[in-house]
Amino acid sequence: MLASGIAHEINNPNNYIAFNTDLLTEIWRDALPVLAAHAGQQPDFTLSGIPFDEIPATTERLLAGLADGSRRINTIVSQLKQYARPGSGACPSGFDINRAVSNAAALLDHHIHRQTDAFRLELGNDLPPVSGSMQQIEQVLINLIANSLQAISARNQSVVVSTSFDKGNGEVVVVVADQGCGMKAETLARLKEPFFSTRHDDGGTGLGISISDSIVNEQGGALTFESEPGKGTKAVVRLKIALRNGA
Repeated sequence: MLASGIAHEINNPNNYIAFNTDLLTEIWRDALPVLAAHAGQQPDFTLSGIPFDEIPATTERLLAGLADGSRRINTIVSQLKQYARPGSGACPSGFDINRAVSNAAALLDHHIHRQTDAFRLELGNDLPPVSGSMQQIEQVLINLIANSLQAISARNQSVVVSTSFDKGNGEVVVVVADQGCGMKAETLARLKEPFFSTRHDDGGTGLGISISDSIVNEQGGALTFESEPGKGTKAVVRLKIALRNGA
């Protein structure tokens, strides 16, 4: 409820920012020829102390920054709404983790083929049903697979998603392993912090891992990471199996 309320309160003013930025951009582009004509007659013409010959590029950069910031806020709000969705389809009898993995991979199919020729699913046989919400776990898997795809830099580098059953702990285990750039220990230690990201310049919000960790924890599971620079990263999701009736 709190996350949903925060998302709503952020979204309303952000809509004004987005709309007004678009309007300001139109006004600026309509005004530019008039200002340029005036500057042609006044060589020392400045705006806010900035020489006019620098104004067009500066203004376009500022407007683009506003639009990009608004889009980033919208992405964060969407992630908060996804996390706050009540119930999110929890199945009392459990769900098939292999189906969740396959669904996540199917949704990322275009991205997978654009990034690598070495994507594989290694799905275990006869796995017990997993407790919780398949929809939310799919969201976690989409995030983890997408992160792995972003970490690789060559088409022959692999991303492998595997499933297995840890009978001793009564857990189904999903591993997303990549041959990407890996992470330093300092980065790994902060990976679950909200808004921490190594990809802010590429539009990363730093919420994906934090929200994924919260989802897995709420379903009684655990999300851990193993990584070294130059040796790739392994994300491990451990989920409790669904209890049978009468168990």
